[in-house]
Amino acid sequence: MNPDGTQDRNLVTFVGPRDNGARVDMSGVTVSAALAYTAAVKCTTQLQDLEANFGTVVAGSENAADINDRSRVKLTAERWILTGSKYGFTVKGMSSAELVGLVEGSGRECDVDYGNYSDQFPRGKASGKLNLWREDRVTPIRVRCLQADAPELVPGSGPYVFLAPNPAAWYHDLFIEYFLFMRRNRLAFV
Repeated sequence: MNPDGTQDRNLVTFVGPRDNGARVDMSGVTVSAALAYTAAVKCTTQLQDLEANFGTVVAGSENAADINDRSRVKLTAERWILTGSKYGFTVKGMSSAELVGLVEGSGRECDVDYGNYSDQFPRGKASGKLNLWREDRVTPIRVRCLQADAPELVPGSGPYVFLAPNPAAWYHDLFIEYFLFMRRNRLAFV
């Protein structure tokens, strides 16, 4: 459920335990959520050890991929098109995601969002590994870490820039408590 009360609409959904351990090959296939979908790819309900390969993934209104509720996945695409999305990628609810591929465009708030609020599992740090790059290899991929430490950055990928709050800052753990309080009480981050 979204903060405005509307339901998420996802194009391709993987859920645990049904899809645990699955190896999905959709190489060469375009998954386009650009029209009327929240996310192109959704991973949820404690999904474990999914590895999925896609051709081109076009983001919906919020994400190209939304990983939630203690899921652990590796998602690879030949091209991730983030244009028009809010976050690009969202990894939340104590989930871990390795994201791989060429990134085109940007999310309005950020390109990769680790640790945003999760209704299913609101507390617990998200984590992951980034192996993303842009065609020009110069334009940075913007990463935000709310309830998350900085993800592992694969050498040769990026460049990356961390948006506020900086996950390496001394105040980051205090920020997490502030973030949870404000979001829980719907005062901010909604």
